[in-house]
Amino acid sequence: MDQETNQQIPSESVPTPSHQMTGKKSGFLFFFGIIAPALAVTLLICLDAESYTVLHRCFIAIIPIANFVSWYAIQHNKISWLTWLGFLNGMTLCISGIYAIVFFPMAYIGIISILMIYGIIAFGIGFVLISPVSAFVSALFFRSYLERIAVSEGRKFSVWRGIAVMLCIFGLYEIHSQITIRGMNMAASVNSGEHIRGVKLLRALGSESEMLKSCYGVNRRNNIMFLWHDIFKKNFHDLGDDMPSTEKSREIYYRVTGKPFNSVPPPEYNSRSGWWNFGWWDSGLGGEKVAQKIEGLWLNASRLDGKIEPDAATSYLEWTTVFKNDSKIQQEARAQILLPKGGVVSRLTLWVDGEEREAAFSTRGKARAAYNSVVSQKRDPVLVSYDGADRILMQCFPVPPAGEMKIRIGMTSPLNLDSKDEAMMTLPRILENNFGIAEGFGHSVWIDSKTPLSSSEKSLVSTEEEKFILKGNIPEESFSDASVIMRVKRSAEILSAWTPEPTDNQRAVYQTIEDTTALSPKQAIFVIDGSVGMKDHIPAIADILSQVPEGIQYGVILGSDGTEVLSSSASHKDMQAIALQLKNADYAGGCDNVPALEQAWDISNSKLNPVIVWIHATQPVMLKSAESLKQRWQRSKGVRWTDIQINSGPNRIVEVLEKTDKPEFLPVSKNPGDDIKRFISTWKQKKI
Repeated sequence: MDQETNQQIPSESVPTPSHQMTGKKSGFLFFFGIIAPALAVTLLICLDAESYTVLHRCFIAIIPIANFVSWYAIQHNKISWLTWLGFLNGMTLCISGIYAIVFFPMAYIGIISILMIYGIIAFGIGFVLISPVSAFVSALFFRSYLERIAVSEGRKFSVWRGIAVMLCIFGLYEIHSQITIRGMNMAASVNSGEHIRGVKLLRALGSESEMLKSCYGVNRRNNIMFLWHDIFKKNFHDLGDDMPSTEKSREIYYRVTGKPFNSVPPPEYNSRSGWWNFGWWDSGLGGEKVAQKIEGLWLNASRLDGKIEPDAATSYLEWTTVFKNDSKIQQEARAQILLPKGGVVSRLTLWVDGEEREAAFSTRGKARAAYNSVVSQKRDPVLVSYDGADRILMQCFPVPPAGEMKIRIGMTSPLNLDSKDEAMMTLPRILENNFGIAEGFGHSVWIDSKTPLSSSEKSLVSTEEEKFILKGNIPEESFSDASVIMRVKRSAEILSAWTPEPTDNQRAVYQTIEDTTALSPKQAIFVIDGSVGMKDHIPAIADILSQVPEGIQYGVILGSDGTEVLSSSASHKDMQAIALQLKNADYAGGCDNVPALEQAWDISNSKLNPVIVWIHATQPVMLKSAESLKQRWQRSKGVRWTDIQINSGPNRIVEVLEKTDKPEFLPVSKNPGDDIKRFISTWKQKKI
């Protein structure tokens, strides 16, 4: 009996009244420390606000969980949990404290939303805005209770380990974003030195995903340091908008990565709720640019049908495309298309309710005004407009939600004669587009001719039936990355052809084929792009330059982050050392080639019949005005300019030139080195 009376009762089984919370205080802390943060997490998961990553949501989810564990432990006097409770409470204090700082300027909006209780949405948003502050205050109360329990029981209680761990995690996570933001603001500077330092910082340590988000207008409004930087400077108008403008961000993205921002899939629009999932707003709708990628818009089918007239040295192609829209709103499909050399659009067809409708031709201004008028009425237009030398901008709207839109573009182009008995042409291709093209997608091609055909594309098969046919399915990666070159045999004896004048049957267009001897250049200036897209091709290009013919004065200019003149008057013997310099150069990001081209004109000598050979990757943004370059091109006499673009993509520099000022374009295949070598070898040959 005495033994039972003297037995100690475990302390956990007897609650200590002074350490327990009262009913009102317990309910208050339970609601504002657990329920409110839980509502905030739920709302963020439902809305999937694009500014908050999965890690952000995990951070926020820790708050109600840790506060609930603390509340439960206090209510049930769980003394043995104190060590872990201190760690969890420290994490909660750190996370809720950081987000309380972020949301404190907007907390009053949350209070107003709650007081108004204007529907579930306003009520929920109100709790999202005040929950970090309320959770932080609640965590302080829980800490106070847990400390008193620890003191009364003679146990240690510390929150600092939890705070330290979370600060480290936050720091490691946020530092990448901070570096990206700092680098982008430096790169947006008008000071050239600051700009270059910012670009180099982003190439080394920047976050490509953060830069891409900024290209779509998603600024980091949840960024702690920059949010309070704006507050202290009383910059409330741009509160939290710490990234450069959308247009500037797109320039920086190219400078850092060497890729157009719309050549990669758009940032994931993390909306799971059907009523919210409208994707990114299309800022380019009805405009004159391809602009951003549109989520849910796809190229669903593509076929090219053509006929080559080798004796007349002409070709006609029809490109039929079908666009599919998986989103829940109407979308506009846009693409910049490179036509065959010297080609023009001679037909345009749109399918409306399964019926073909032929388009009318008009001036650029009238056609665009009519298109925009129809777009505003949400009817079915298609517009094709001139967009630079041998380039067109195609736009069609609306591609209906969960529906398709079908168009056909007819193209007429001359053949380029390599000799009297052989001609060549290139297939059109997409340089820039706002729609997706699925992996494994193929373009169906069927071209016929009276004479044998061959192609640089291995997937095309040549057959002979009633006519010679070249047909097959070209994979997208082969179709868009390089020119698909076709060659056709012709009769060397046929040297003239004619066709009726389309607007006057009493007249005819007559053409003849003659041998001419091109004046051999005595000066050749190579402008080499220093962008990362050139890196894989430089070894082959350098080897070609090391074997250039004698009797010509050579200049070599590297257009990288700064213009570097490797030589202005080299002999063919000097070119081997220059080729080595090119191989050892650093090719990074995207580079502005306008200054290098201007420099090429400045060192050219019109008495030497100079030729400027520009070898480059895509030029998707105009980093500098081309007016000075246009002036040199228009006023310099006797200077020839050859444009060799070795990969797919837009060329803004050429787009701004007048139709009469366009350079000579050299189509390149998958092996651009062979095409460049063949081009150089023609400098002393007869031309057709």
